[in-house]
Amino acid sequence: MEVNNKALQRKQWKTLAISMFIDVVLPVILYYTLKSHMSALAALLISSAPPAINCITKFFVYRRVDPIGLLIIFGFGLSAILSVIDGNPRLLLLRDSLVTCASGLIFLASLIPIKIGKFQVKPLTFGVSAQMMAASPSIQYFVEGNLVEQSLSEFCWQWSRHYRRGMRGLTAVWGIALLLEFTIRLIFYFSSMTLDQLIMWGNIVLVCTLGAAGLFTIASSHFVRKWTTEDVAFAKAQLERDHEDWEAAHPR
Repeated sequence: MEVNNKALQRKQWKTLAISMFIDVVLPVILYYTLKSHMSALAALLISSAPPAINCITKFFVYRRVDPIGLLIIFGFGLSAILSVIDGNPRLLLLRDSLVTCASGLIFLASLIPIKIGKFQVKPLTFGVSAQMMAASPSIQYFVEGNLVEQSLSEFCWQWSRHYRRGMRGLTAVWGIALLLEFTIRLIFYFSSMTLDQLIMWGNIVLVCTLGAAGLFTIASSHFVRKWTTEDVAFAKAQLERDHEDWEAAHPR
């Protein structure tokens, strides 16, 4: 199965869209719908329920961690803690950017190669990629006569250096973009700008930084997908040759 198969890509984007709706869109809709009827704290806690349920379901049913869901839960949780801050409109604007800063730090922290037993920390964008590839059939191959079965995302991570570099690069770009947005807003906060100017320029900075990161993601993903497909094909052929050599050296 090729990584850039068109029909498979459509299925992968559909899987990602459903996950993003549950993890991102639904919580935002719930929050802005509920906050006019209850306290901000209660609205934030209720809004974090869909991604929390999604994360728990994926972990216990599929034994897979949903990084985007965890990030959204963390963001809403931090917002709930910071919701006690009120009375100062400028401080409220900074509060939202603190969530952005924390998210950026999480992106960059996921680049630290921590491995405990079978658990290995992978770049946060790998989790997004794994969700898109979840609809793909698993890959089976033999190593010294033993059958090994891996999901497509895990196979790409193990056998494609371009895929690993791509996931690390995109994670770094998003982490830096989020921290840059926070840094610029922090400079604005301590400037002589009026509240209206803070809101206007803050939104401009948000659109520019995240928009640039999004455009980079779209452009680079084309090349990462192409190179990963080549790596996967080469790895499959090499594993097949290794298995044939092993069977020849170990006749039954």
